[in-house]
Amino acid sequence: MPVFGADIDRSYFLSDEEIKNLYPRSVEERGPDAQREALAKLEASLESSKTLPVEERIKFLGSALQKLPRKNIYQVPERIEIFDRVQAELLSIPGHAEYYDERIREAYADFKDPDSPRHTGSADRFSNEMMYGFRALSYLPSPETVKVLGEMLAEDWQAPRSPGVISPSSLAIAAVKPLAELSIVDSPTAALPDHLAKENLPLWRDWYSMVKSGKRSFSFKGQSEEYRFTPDGKWETIAVTHRDNEVRRKPGAARSNSEPLSLPAKDKFLGKNKWPWIAAAAVCAAVVFWLFWFGKKPKGW
Repeated sequence: MPVFGADIDRSYFLSDEEIKNLYPRSVEERGPDAQREALAKLEASLESSKTLPVEERIKFLGSALQKLPRKNIYQVPERIEIFDRVQAELLSIPGHAEYYDERIREAYADFKDPDSPRHTGSADRFSNEMMYGFRALSYLPSPETVKVLGEMLAEDWQAPRSPGVISPSSLAIAAVKPLAELSIVDSPTAALPDHLAKENLPLWRDWYSMVKSGKRSFSFKGQSEEYRFTPDGKWETIAVTHRDNEVRRKPGAARSNSEPLSLPAKDKFLGKNKWPWIAAAAVCAAVVFWLFWFGKKPKGW
């Protein structure tokens, strides 16, 4: 967790009064009734937020989107329905992913350039922008989000390591985790923890290269559209019917901890279908034992 200094840009955060009015501080301090009251205030604010400038509205909706799935803030089931509404409203705004892209890249540029007038404290600011920006993007399954995160996969630069100093990871490594959490159909990996991002980076680079070139289309679980990028950097939308056996999941449940973790790239071949291979190996072992045993028995046995 970065240490925030006085010079850190706090515009991601709501004011103390806004937090007090909209969000319970903890489920221990505020029970179900208080949580529902806070959710009702938040829901009422969604309508009034439509009058805000675009960037302010994205900031407001993005802040709500990141808090609603957290069970240390909300535990009442109504949070899922409101999450779905907030997510849908945010996805309907052109530029919903580019907003976070601009913030992350601006902080990245200051951190990368030692001569930048904003270089002091830029490591903390960059970590902060990545933490909140990538968390929001992971809840926004759209072609715009895929493009924003996919382009970051080429950003390999990372600050030189210094003893006793924790430096942010490269944009390329950091972008893998939110990409893997977008519930993309037939994605290179399932959702994965941070420590597996680096070794799975080549899989996602290969996937995005095919997607960016337009040679491969993609879709999201639970959606009825498929997308294909065009040479001008935009995308076309194709209506599709998902396979009957596809896992369908409401957006409000998209961040469930029950999502299986990705295996390292070297183990990906086995994946979730390893049991047939184990059973086949057991049968082979039994056959070998039978041949060995009966081949050695004396006549008349």
